Amino acid sequence: MAELVCGERAVRCFLGEEIDRVPFGVGIGWNPWGETLESWRGESGEPELDLGRFFGYDLSFAVPALEAGIFPHFETQVIEETTDMITWRDHRGITQRGRKDGGSIPEYLDYPVKTPED
Repeated sequence: MAELVCGERAVRCFLGEEIDRVPFGVGIGWNPWGETLESWRGESGEPELDLGRFFGYDLSFAVPALEAGIFPHFETQVIEETTDMITWRDHRGITQRGRKDGGSIPEYLDYPVKTPED
């Protein structure tokens, strides 16, 4: 099979038709942390490193924004803040602690739903 263009690949995939490979794009939520990307750019010697082109992503692949989870949203609230860290409750009601620079996965501390009655 000849290589398909992104839009053709995505439509064929959604219709269950034959495709040359599984579509994958940056638009589905995968991106490295900022400091990781900067490190990769330094290590590769390419200051303008484009991950989509480098890894062969489908560059125009996108996923629409969806409203999922608890609705209406909880009020977002900062609980504690230090020089480097912040503890907050997000719009889903999840209490978490993370680095202020967003350079790692936050630690989840508490959830609003704990029992079937909740």
